[in-house]
Amino acid sequence: MLVVLFAFLCFAAAGSVPHGMSGILKLQDYTKISHDTYYLSRKRHPQNPDQFVHGYAFLNLHTNARKNLPSAKMIHREKHDHFQRSILSHESAHPIDSKRLGQSLPSCTGPISDGTSWKVSRGYNIHTQNRNALTSAFIIDAIQKASDAWRCGTSDFEKLIDGGLLSVIDGSSGEVIDLEQPDGLNEIGFASIQGHPGTVAVTIVWGIFDGPIPQREIIEFDMIFDGDHYGWGDGGANPNVMDLQAISTHEMGHRYGLDDIYDSSCSDVTMYGTSGEGETQKRSLHSRDVEGLSYLYGPLAPTK
Repeated sequence: MLVVLFAFLCFAAAGSVPHGMSGILKLQDYTKISHDTYYLSRKRHPQNPDQFVHGYAFLNLHTNARKNLPSAKMIHREKHDHFQRSILSHESAHPIDSKRLGQSLPSCTGPISDGTSWKVSRGYNIHTQNRNALTSAFIIDAIQKASDAWRCGTSDFEKLIDGGLLSVIDGSSGEVIDLEQPDGLNEIGFASIQGHPGTVAVTIVWGIFDGPIPQREIIEFDMIFDGDHYGWGDGGANPNVMDLQAISTHEMGHRYGLDDIYDSSCSDVTMYGTSGEGETQKRSLHSRDVEGLSYLYGPLAPTK
């Protein structure tokens, strides 16, 4: 109750925070590690300058891009190698050996990297300026409902660290978000995404993804919806627009440390990696999405 009240009071009185000036997200400037993931760079930790963190951009692709996707097993093989995922925790709740890796991939859920989760609660800021004539109230409601879907689905996980809405900035869009380096702010907004046609939205996650599992963590996220190439709104009322609530719910999964899923048999999970106009089913979580969070925050989470 206190968390809900705090969130309400926060967005009722919008505040101002400092911002970087990265503007348009130009994916072509970064290193592509798989068809839907780009490596941004290695930067100093914004709160601990003695540490370094890495940034990754996770793309939400339009359903029209499905025909050009590599096989689901190839997608997960690439990321498995890059993030050096543990076969034990990513692919199954039960131990499997490397010879069975090809047969076990992909699963319907999985973390970006084992153990890379939030250790400290940090809230987020919303920039509401957009080209779709969406009201501030509509945007806040959609994003808050997306966040609440994960909170409700993970209420039994004592390890889950979750920060709520801090402020709403009605005078700016996502173009003021610093996308090139971590700045200690978690921000959400609308901007233009370039360099990878068919990208509906992107969530950038900064953190420590390798090394001893107890030292891995997420330290920041930024979320961008492409308002230049796609129409946004309520997909249930207008089947010709991208549903902001459903796609926000998917993007919130990246915020918590989950990766995209591309197995066609898993197309009903919230973390399935493509989205289309009028699609609203991702507003709520599938049981496999909650199971995925258990790998990071619940009883299935690795400890060493």
